[in-house]
Amino acid sequence: MARLAGQVLVLLGVSILLGLVTNALRSEGIDWGGRDPERFRHPDVEFVSTDEAAPLQSQSTTLFLDARTPAEFSAQHVFGAVSLPAGSLDGAYAELRDFLAPEMELIVYAGDTMSAVRVAKYLSERGYKARVLEGGWEAWQDERLPME
Repeated sequence: MARLAGQVLVLLGVSILLGLVTNALRSEGIDWGGRDPERFRHPDVEFVSTDEAAPLQSQSTTLFLDARTPAEFSAQHVFGAVSLPAGSLDGAYAELRDFLAPEMELIVYAGDTMSAVRVAKYLSERGYKARVLEGGWEAWQDERLPME
């Protein structure tokens, strides 16, 4: 009986190892980085990494939009960002739309991916190019990028 249990454990271990090797050899591989699965549920939304977004911050044609609550925005936000809370989109957009131009690049971030995606889709429906910051506010903070 002990011998059978040992053989089962060896076979289980070999199976797991083969599965990992097979996944590593596939073109996609295993995403060990822990990407947010929400990203893959919204193929119609474009995402931008912090590495790509950080240099855009200083360009006059780029605007960062904070989709978190006004209180979270007031506490701290991306340097130069404007508040566009996902919880009150219509009212916030009405105040902001005169300052937006279709040629502007909008980068939306939040504390959670769904809020940023909701805002990006809302803006895209109105003719703007809006991308979601991959990893959101937390990723920006982790990289120690400019905040105010």
